[in-house]
Amino acid sequence: MVEVGIIDADAEIAIFMNGCVPRYPEVLTEGYGIKQLRGRFHGYNESYRFSQSELAYQGNFSFMARDAMRIAEIEFAMGYPLDRVQCYLRASAVAMLTCVRLRGTVDTVEFTTEAARNEPLPGHLMHAIASVDVSMGAPTQALIGAYCALLGNDYDLALRIARSICFEQYDYDGIGVNGVAEKKGYVSLILGEVEKAQQFASQFNATSARGKILSAICARDQSLFTAGLTSLLKEIERDAPVRIRTSRKEKPAYVPTTYWSLEGLGVVALAMKYDLKLMLEHPYLPREVLSTERGASA
Repeated sequence: MVEVGIIDADAEIAIFMNGCVPRYPEVLTEGYGIKQLRGRFHGYNESYRFSQSELAYQGNFSFMARDAMRIAEIEFAMGYPLDRVQCYLRASAVAMLTCVRLRGTVDTVEFTTEAARNEPLPGHLMHAIASVDVSMGAPTQALIGAYCALLGNDYDLALRIARSICFEQYDYDGIGVNGVAEKKGYVSLILGEVEKAQQFASQFNATSARGKILSAICARDQSLFTAGLTSLLKEIERDAPVRIRTSRKEKPAYVPTTYWSLEGLGVVALAMKYDLKLMLEHPYLPREVLSTERGASA
């Protein structure tokens, strides 16, 4: 499990300049891809610096996971070598593992300034109020981290994340009893505990897209898996931000902002460990990301 430290943005951009052929040429419209990368490199580096300091808190790792995940997607669209893409998928997973392990710790600090002074110093700290925020590292985010590990060819890392996932009252309030059972089912599948996953699947009417996929993997049912995956992709297409308008005034261009579905790719990678296959074509499921060996079947 290798950690990505400070990213050299210029060196990383140079990889693209030295001959990468974009998989999605529209990502280069008005320099969109490079602007996205530089912004994410900066965000990742800032969070990384804080994570190594006395000010480190859970949010640093949540932000690192988010930025590394987006870097992987943009670099894939820009034609970076697959090993670079996988490097950032693993970096996202590593950050999420720490975020999950820190869930429920003090991670929100609000600073206030002292207004009572006659001549207060700008930004002078009077006191800090700390509070606990369990929304970071929640099971939905954690599972995406595990999928990043699977797609980055690090099954051991995916197992570590799955073993670290915990369920709080916050989760029951947010996604309900059925939602929690569904997430527990996927965690069980990552851990290779099929019987336990089946028990969770039986606790609710698995008519949702994710419920169908869970039941299909448990039963190794290819047709049900394809049906569930089709439904999931329709949900993702409906909810995902697809395009943004560029700054061009006379003839504005529209640039796609979504180039894959990490959740979709993740459940396919997980299903492949149970001898199921990707039997449909969809732009959000580039087969190249799934083309490498994923280890023995569960």
